[in-house]
Amino acid sequence: PFLKETMKLPFKVGIAPGVYTDDSSFNKIGVYFCKTITLEPRKRMYMNTIVPVEGGFVNRVGLENVGLKEFVNKEIRHYQTYGVPVIVSLFSNNLGELMDMVVAMDSQPLDFIYGYELNLFCPNMYQHGFTTPESVYQALEALRRATERPIGIKLPADLKKARELAEACSMGRAGWMTICNTLQGTTVHPEYGIVTGGISGNPLKHIAMSCINEILIDMPYCPIIACGGIETLQDIKDYKTLGADAFLVCSAEMTSPGTTAKLNKEYADCNF
Repeated sequence: PFLKETMKLPFKVGIAPGVYTDDSSFNKIGVYFCKTITLEPRKRMYMNTIVPVEGGFVNRVGLENVGLKEFVNKEIRHYQTYGVPVIVSLFSNNLGELMDMVVAMDSQPLDFIYGYELNLFCPNMYQHGFTTPESVYQALEALRRATERPIGIKLPADLKKARELAEACSMGRAGWMTICNTLQGTTVHPEYGIVTGGISGNPLKHIAMSCINEILIDMPYCPIIACGGIETLQDIKDYKTLGADAFLVCSAEMTSPGTTAKLNKEYADCNF
């Protein structure tokens, strides 16, 4: 298994995939996760993709993105100006496509890319190609042979599933596990009607904490990036107490741009 001592993450507080914020704060964060990229371009699922709910959002973006070619040839260059490590989030149901994306990005002079994260369990995608620990392990084994950059896995907001997959991530020498993805939920909006998508924000925090706690009880050597409901330094301290190594901000950055930069400084100053 990958031990924490052999895979120290060079950042602490960063911005989760798909979150855009004021460019002026980017050089004050720890890491930036790019919006998830697929091999071919994907259009958004609905016009109204982000719907506020109590404590967070329901998002039904459906991994809208420009596709690998446009991303490599144009969009990725913008991130070079941020001056922080960048992690590229990838989705596919096919190992061959994931290999193609990693090889294509590794072939470019993109030294600011720290690594890749596999977003294999997005609740807005109705099909998932890597549903078993064996398939996740095989994907990690193949991708690690294709790149020298570390590869992380974003786990689902499902305790039983997350625990099953965590062991495969560890044995497959994943660089880290991000816990957790959004959780599928439904709300009723006065204008948009019934809205189903991934819930983010404060409602996700205690689910993510439960997953992290259970996984680290059995596998205390696993590098963990906590994601879910981080709004204040106390939220980070809660996750740190459980054993998380780094932290991603999502909904709070969307509602209050600059939150991540503020928390990154507060965390560095608190010596927790």
